[in-house]
Amino acid sequence: MNEEEENFIQDTSVRPSREKTCAPCCVIFSLLITPIICIIVIYLTSKKDVSTLKYNDSLWFPSAGSESCIRLMDINGDGLDDIIVALTEVTVITTNLQNDANRSAFCQTINVESPCSGIVYGIRGYDFSILWSFRVKASIFEIVCDIIDVNNDGYRDCIGSGRQGTLVAFDPRLGKPFWDNSTIKTRHSLWNFYNPVILPVDVDQDNINDFLISHGGNPTIPSEIHERDAGCLLIISSRTGNQIGEPFWMPDKKETYMSPVLYGNSTILFGTGGETVSGGLYSISIDNIIKQNNQYLTIFKSFEKGVMVPPIVLDVDHDGIDDILVSCFDGTLELINGRTMKPIWTRIFPRFEFYATPAPGDFNSDSFVDFMLILNYGEWDRYDYSETLVIDGLTGETLWKKNSTFGEFTSPLTLQMTKHGEYQDSFIYRQRGETAEKFYSNTTTSSILFHGIGLQDGEIHKNENLISSTTNYSCDQFRLNDSIVNIYLTNIKETRLIAVIYPPMNNENNLCSNFEPMERSGGSIGDLNGDGILDTVDITTFISKLTSHNLDNFIAHSLLTRFSLNINKVEHQIIANYEKDIFKKTIDQNLIDLLIRTISFPTQPINNNKDLQMIAKQTWNSYLGRFSDSHYYRKI
Repeated sequence: MNEEEENFIQDTSVRPSREKTCAPCCVIFSLLITPIICIIVIYLTSKKDVSTLKYNDSLWFPSAGSESCIRLMDINGDGLDDIIVALTEVTVITTNLQNDANRSAFCQTINVESPCSGIVYGIRGYDFSILWSFRVKASIFEIVCDIIDVNNDGYRDCIGSGRQGTLVAFDPRLGKPFWDNSTIKTRHSLWNFYNPVILPVDVDQDNINDFLISHGGNPTIPSEIHERDAGCLLIISSRTGNQIGEPFWMPDKKETYMSPVLYGNSTILFGTGGETVSGGLYSISIDNIIKQNNQYLTIFKSFEKGVMVPPIVLDVDHDGIDDILVSCFDGTLELINGRTMKPIWTRIFPRFEFYATPAPGDFNSDSFVDFMLILNYGEWDRYDYSETLVIDGLTGETLWKKNSTFGEFTSPLTLQMTKHGEYQDSFIYRQRGETAEKFYSNTTTSSILFHGIGLQDGEIHKNENLISSTTNYSCDQFRLNDSIVNIYLTNIKETRLIAVIYPPMNNENNLCSNFEPMERSGGSIGDLNGDGILDTVDITTFISKLTSHNLDNFIAHSLLTRFSLNINKVEHQIIANYEKDIFKKTIDQNLIDLLIRTISFPTQPINNNKDLQMIAKQTWNSYLGRFSDSHYYRKI
């Protein structure tokens, strides 16, 4: 026995009474502390250490296009925001008819309706690793997540909807569909499904609330034909995907492109009409839809063009009743008083058209909500330029305006901020080209606009007199500048360039590209890497420049990006790549360094003021708001 052991025995032997009381106490203490330690260890190991994360700021999707909104939620349980987004396989769109049989056979093997060109992705937020993916019939542009539990297992699920009658419910944790559009009896193969509305009632009494969705819009019909099939509203079982009851057809017998919106607890707002078809905004009770009672209220009527953009529901005048902001495609903007259903104010923008949903926020710090708008000058499908405006919510007057030489189609987002306890919101928007403040009719890039990624079934026109898309474009600096995408952050007092996204570069010239952006998809705001600073996440599709409705040489590549919104730090955030490197997923740093030297980034942070603080829980941080329901909540 050594000296240490002797001393230990001697020490314990002189206090036998303490040993008897200490032993059980130690056991009890161990039993109490062990679970606490386990909980701490589990939390620390599940919560990523920001200093050890490996970041990727971009992810290319070769030969794919996107018109999808982006939803952020934690899908892998690490406590950080992840990304859910949809893309469309472009090679399917451009294949010849002789390959259709092979395509159908492939779709059958994966049990997805042909052409099975749509792909939904779950992507880890901090390093852009693909966690899962699955195919759907066609392009998805609407995704609703985190507000419904489809299978009643205690976890939130997602619903995606889009073109050619595509509709799917899926588990965002596993990337597995629960059901798809195959069981919907009233489904037109060329019509779209729009953003679903989760109803406050369980119609089929299976213990899960069901949802309402609009179905309509045939993109294959030429714009000069005004006689269109009437769209409809459908009630769908959340659990099974089955249609409940009969469709509620548009009462004015017009087509519909608008997502329905829930107003209050029992009323639905729905819109009719299109780019060249008259329509209106109506309200009807959920009970009347279920019972097929054609009793509705006309809120707004347009006699030339329709209401395609979902209205925004919010309480502007602080009277405790939600008001309604209506954006008609003909350039009319009207704020409807929720108490009287009469206009508070009306703005008419002649020869402008609304394609993007406005972004609400308190932009002039008067405690009332204002609106950020994007309008295009001209008529579908030819636009000369666009205007970005901020409208005072109380009066409808213009507070701020900026012009762009290109049409813009992405919906802006609001970054909610405070300064000394008062709201001082900013907004984030995308704008194409470096010549943003000049006015001229641009003839250097494509003026061809499509419904979606490429042409839809039946929309392809074969005409030998049309200019082919194989036109040889000269490569020069001017064309490159017109094809870049800028992301701006503005608080109406000053504008800051956040980031620049370049099109795929030509192999023969560092500053040359034969691609241009097809601005159809929306972005989202969240903290993806856990550093406490919000990021903006966007997906941009670049397409080959076209001069006719001819897809013989149509090429598209999409790029997912993440940029920091650190207002107290100036960063040169640029994404660029050579076309040949897109498929290799490699980045040429020399190219990025070269481009950094050609861009005039700001030299100071916004306001150079650290008193400006971002609100942690943003309410308009993605398309149609945080809850995808077109409701604006000042606080959540």
